Amino acid sequence: MKFLGSLFLGLCFLIYALYCYQNGGSHHKGRGWVTKEEAPKTHIFNMILIIVIGLSQIVFFAYANLKDF
Repeated sequence: MKFLGSLFLGLCFLIYALYCYQNGGSHHKGRGWVTKEEAPKTHIFNMILIIVIGLSQIVFFAYANLKDF
């Protein structure tokens, strides 16, 4: 199995996104943990970004192993 680190990072990103969703906030540089009520636009942006990165890592892992990259 090639690029096992990509799968691990993708799962870590998705687990962190789930953690942020369940606890209703996310970590912001310079401000620490901020709830989604305090910074709704930043929270939505962070959630989308984290999910996209996580899914892209998992898709890359699947593509690399199926196509013998």
